[in-house]
Amino acid sequence: MKKLYYLIVLLVLLGCKKDDEVPVTSFTRIYDHSNYNVDYRPLDVEEGTDSYVILATTTLDRTQFPGVQLVQVDKEGEFESSYEFSENTIAPTSDLMKIDTFFYFFAMDPVSLQASLVSFTPGFGNITATPLNGLLYPLAGSLTSDNQFLLLSYNPDDKLSVISKVDRTGSVGSSAAYTIGPGSDVEEAIINHYTQPDGKSLPFFCGEVSGSLVYFNGFFNYSMSLVFSNFSGDPAGVVQGQFTDAGIRSVLPINGSTFAISGYQFDDNYIYPSVTLSTGGLSSSVDLYTSNAAEWRPHTPVVLKNYTLNEVEYIIYAAETKSRQIALYMYEKNSGNFAGLTYIGYANPFTLSSLTVDDENHLVVLGTTYVAGRFRRIFVEKISETDMEKRVLKTEE
Repeated sequence: MKKLYYLIVLLVLLGCKKDDEVPVTSFTRIYDHSNYNVDYRPLDVEEGTDSYVILATTTLDRTQFPGVQLVQVDKEGEFESSYEFSENTIAPTSDLMKIDTFFYFFAMDPVSLQASLVSFTPGFGNITATPLNGLLYPLAGSLTSDNQFLLLSYNPDDKLSVISKVDRTGSVGSSAAYTIGPGSDVEEAIINHYTQPDGKSLPFFCGEVSGSLVYFNGFFNYSMSLVFSNFSGDPAGVVQGQFTDAGIRSVLPINGSTFAISGYQFDDNYIYPSVTLSTGGLSSSVDLYTSNAAEWRPHTPVVLKNYTLNEVEYIIYAAETKSRQIALYMYEKNSGNFAGLTYIGYANPFTLSSLTVDDENHLVVLGTTYVAGRFRRIFVEKISETDMEKRVLKTEE
């Protein structure tokens, strides 16, 4: 079994609360490996009781599909353990979810292409993979307000995008399927999404607007489109894309029909910290291509997160820049006004995978960088509230 074994500490910043009573540690750490040929691609990071758990993919010898790797580090970023799944569990969606003491993610069987719900506890105990009958090609997952899961999958036989609600036992409840419409089969593009993540990876995602209304970004009407669904026969609303050339890359519900979104059109990227989308019809009047994020590299992943600092609510946009840094843009949630930004990375190229906010309101950023200029490795950067104030809002101690 391959194991991570070595840590390189790039930067350790010690910050303190303004009252100097509770010290807080910020850090950047890179996790190296004894086998230089190993290529880990981190997907998501989730907080445990006294640790952070990382979901990643790794290359396999017998298939082009990616394998599954888990890594656990402590709250200071020190490596604790890792676990690599057998080749019977492949192609995880880029969403690690937590309920009580259990972690969950969706993955796929390499032969049947059937989706499964994988669960485990900290330290990689109680690992269980539950097949989800009838659901193939898992593309994205998310956690709902009632502690169930949403799964976006694809049915290649009937050419359907399928959004389903799944409980913790792997039982599929509400489900709705929507035709991709006329045109060529999109299965090749979906397979490339799994096997060629360095290319123009497709922005599949799903989430919840309210208890009865959900959304997914997937193929509909032969384009990557944002589809709102109440699990009925027809979509509740659609924001139509332009095949795979233009559409929405990420969404964060704000209030009612108001959302923060990022869009893309060919090589350009767009930021909309506050926009109204029709969740009850075709949003054909929304112009997604007017607020160009010129600094971002083409086809960058974009992660949106709510963040509260000094009792003010913000939305953070995380994306990769053309200079191969990670930029964190902060916007006031209520007004949509720009508040500040900071960067991660300087000499080596940095790529973005995920961003989470832990229970102590630290930002935990996950991605990759390079060791010796050649070997791609996982990095984690944790930024404390104090450092966010100084780096983004430019406040003094």
